[in-house]
Amino acid sequence: MEMQGNAQKNAESIRLSTGHAKNCYGKCFEAGRDAGGGLGVNYVINYIHMNMERRKKIDVAKFVPVWIKLKTFKNLNEFNECSLPKEYRKPAIYRWKLKEKKSTKIYIGETINLQRRLRHYTKPGVDQKTNIWLNKILENGIKDRHEISFEILDFYNIQINKSLCINLADMKDKFTRAFLENLIILMLARKKRDIILNRQISSRFFIT
Repeated sequence: MEMQGNAQKNAESIRLSTGHAKNCYGKCFEAGRDAGGGLGVNYVINYIHMNMERRKKIDVAKFVPVWIKLKTFKNLNEFNECSLPKEYRKPAIYRWKLKEKKSTKIYIGETINLQRRLRHYTKPGVDQKTNIWLNKILENGIKDRHEISFEILDFYNIQINKSLCINLADMKDKFTRAFLENLIILMLARKKRDIILNRQISSRFFIT
């Protein structure tokens, strides 16, 4: 309990300023992790809520996700044998989009190496539960002749508020990618238009 209290104090002491803008989420996560593991995400969420109260709102009006379509799949052979060139060994926010007759299913993800991550979905390892689960959904969609695409987020700068601006160079940071990934999921959930596969996976494999 004492460790958790200290971690909470450390998280609350972080201020969103120009000097700390790029690593504040990482510090919050590390503070929670040091308190006993598994608490990092909660401290990130608490930190965002704290700043929402202080600033009244976090302005994401300038953040309009634009997606670049890299792959489409017409048959299982294309899916199983697909790959990306070497220039895609880079960090990215990506999405799988499955357009069915009456609905669209979306999966949002982040990675340090896009080329490798795509391969994990087409040829998942025996211990990769999420990848195996999503692989089956994608393969069934292809068999049913639904439109399936693999896309990446394209952006220059994302202005969250006066102090926090995220650019492409920041994508090397795990906490930055995770922040953008969850922000997009939250935006999609608020629209209540598409089926978000991330939430189905969370309820299937993890404690929520």
